[in-house]
Amino acid sequence: MYVGTHPRFSLKFVLVLIISAICLTGCSKDEKLHGQLGQTVTPPISLENRLGSETSAYLKSAAGQPVHWQPWGEAALAKARELNRPILLDIGAVWCHWCHVMDRESYENAEIAKIINENFVPVKVDRDERPDVDLRYQKAVSAFTGQGGWPLTAFLTPEGKVFYGGTYFPPDERWGRPGYGMVLKRISEAYRERPNEVMRDADKVFEFLAKVPKTGSEPLDKKVMDSVLQSAKANFDPVHGGFGSAPKFPHAEAVELLFLAAGTGEDWALPMALKTLEEMGKGGVYDQLGGGFHRYSTDERWIVPHFEKMLYDNAPLLVNYCRAWQATGDNFYWGIAEGIMRYVNTWGADREKGGFYASQDADISLHDDGDYYTWTRKEVEALLESDEARVLIPYYDIYEYGEMQHEPSRNVLYIARPLETIAKTEGIAPEETQELLNRGRGKLIDARAKRQAPFVDQTLYTNWNGMMITAYLEAYRTRPDESARDLALKTLNRILTSAYQEGEGLAHEFGSGHSDVRGIFDDQIQVASALVLAFEVTGDWNYLGTAESLMQLCLDHYWDKSSGGFLDRDPRLKGAGRLLESPQRVITDSPTPSGNGVAAQVLLKLYYITGKEDYRNWAQKTLEAFTNEVSGAGIFAASYAIALHHFYQPPLHAVIVGQKDSPLTGKLIQSFHAVYRPGKILTLIDPQDAGKHPLPEVVRAQIQATVPEVPTAFVCAGTSCAPPTQDPLKLEELVASFK
Repeated sequence: MYVGTHPRFSLKFVLVLIISAICLTGCSKDEKLHGQLGQTVTPPISLENRLGSETSAYLKSAAGQPVHWQPWGEAALAKARELNRPILLDIGAVWCHWCHVMDRESYENAEIAKIINENFVPVKVDRDERPDVDLRYQKAVSAFTGQGGWPLTAFLTPEGKVFYGGTYFPPDERWGRPGYGMVLKRISEAYRERPNEVMRDADKVFEFLAKVPKTGSEPLDKKVMDSVLQSAKANFDPVHGGFGSAPKFPHAEAVELLFLAAGTGEDWALPMALKTLEEMGKGGVYDQLGGGFHRYSTDERWIVPHFEKMLYDNAPLLVNYCRAWQATGDNFYWGIAEGIMRYVNTWGADREKGGFYASQDADISLHDDGDYYTWTRKEVEALLESDEARVLIPYYDIYEYGEMQHEPSRNVLYIARPLETIAKTEGIAPEETQELLNRGRGKLIDARAKRQAPFVDQTLYTNWNGMMITAYLEAYRTRPDESARDLALKTLNRILTSAYQEGEGLAHEFGSGHSDVRGIFDDQIQVASALVLAFEVTGDWNYLGTAESLMQLCLDHYWDKSSGGFLDRDPRLKGAGRLLESPQRVITDSPTPSGNGVAAQVLLKLYYITGKEDYRNWAQKTLEAFTNEVSGAGIFAASYAIALHHFYQPPLHAVIVGQKDSPLTGKLIQSFHAVYRPGKILTLIDPQDAGKHPLPEVVRAQIQATVPEVPTAFVCAGTSCAPPTQDPLKLEELVASFK
């Protein structure tokens, strides 16, 4: 979340009256651009609820509200100018519990709706659909309150500048806070009676956000990576794993950094990563029956989650658990990885056409809190035989009083005791205990399948799909499963077919036929990352070529020529609202990996694969652009630190020259994948194409000197290469140990 010096604001009477709302969920993301790059279509607008024709599930859910909601766009701002009214901006998401609470309490309240309709132009935004809008208004509201979250409630001038905001407002006076109706009246009065003060404050916020930090004056230094690791070490919870205290969020990028650090002599890093993944996998934050992770835990023990499930969380966590299994061989970790894929395959994917769905809600209605996922003891005992209950009840800690505050009898399932302990306590043979657990779990799964499941948002967001494509391909490399590889590649090919335009890049959504939101940097870079891994898995150089084209587009159109680094949106786009004119560069991971951190990683991978020095130079410039900004970011700079690691520590690179259909080529590929070594890179080359593709000079020289007649692996790290080998076992040794 935003940290910085806040401008001074003159609306003291507003600040005294309106106590800033607490951040109830997490942090940050999104305007609806119509048309192509550089174009804005302004349809006619009337003050009535116009959300019924929107494709966003969040916006459509508000189409029946009495508030005259407008979709984000120039038309809404034009109407605000015409009527000389402030804009009420609501930013939320379909999975956001408190967004729905505020909808029901306030926006479905006829009296509050009347105040809004008579005094404001109300605009509703889906933060998943418009990450660029959300990013800017989260920062702007933080300038007033010091915090953000969803629902985000912002009050704007007709130009789109913020003059006040908050998060959740109760409908009536509660907890020492004024009711939303009073807030709306006071804001409207301030806008009418003190317009100069309002505009002055809005201008200060705009100027504040428009300032882009200059390129870091400090030279690139490996110590930044060390500071991120020390932050992880300092914030690590040795009892429950993870970082910090309640509420606890997964920090998948920080865990990935720990795996990398473990390979460079930081002996403490691997146990820390494994402890975190073990405790999360045993906790209620992991769906013990259906698989997949909920968004975060409300407690430090990972037991009681906020129950929504996000694609962007499950993708990097899948990679984490694949790493853990490779590092240890412990099937517990692979079981969690399989659980994530089982959940995604069942609820979160279009397996026929390709594509991964955005999210699943936490609740069925406002009157429950994760009831789909939780159980009373009576429910469990009614389903199970007595011997099954003897195992499941202590294993999942299912008792008369559970963990849910809204209904104390409901239990979150989490692994409370080892099966071995239960077997000993209950006097049951260990193998029988496992059989009883499996049988009982099956009955609970069958019973839960008859419950009404929370809504699944089937929107296909390009950036999050890029993350899950990468995760599924990593899972395939960990333990070859052609179905995982095929779904990932099917999704990637669908993106390239339906969302990619030469010279303009990727649309933010695909599959709906409404790919009008373009120019989001995160879409370009996450798919570029997936393309590089698809090249490694398949040996298809077309994937690498497309990755290079996307990276060049990013350098041409997203690079910040004044301060360095990549901007979050294409500056060629003409968007509604002055705030979208403010350039934003993202380097912290919140909640997804930072675009600039991933960009530096992709550039370095392209350099290590092709040997093209320009890629390394651009990676260095990207890293140098943020040397000052990341110094205090701690584990939220993990993506940056991962790139810095790869900059200073060249990864092992294996080039296998051999025909793809050769059995020996297949065995060499399997041997390469089987070995745990985070960051390793694989290039597959057909013998007849050995001289056609760009390679690092040290690799090219070795291949040319050897001229292999049978499939051969060439293993290099930096400027050193091992003797070529055709022996799969020898290749495993080299991948594990060559430096």
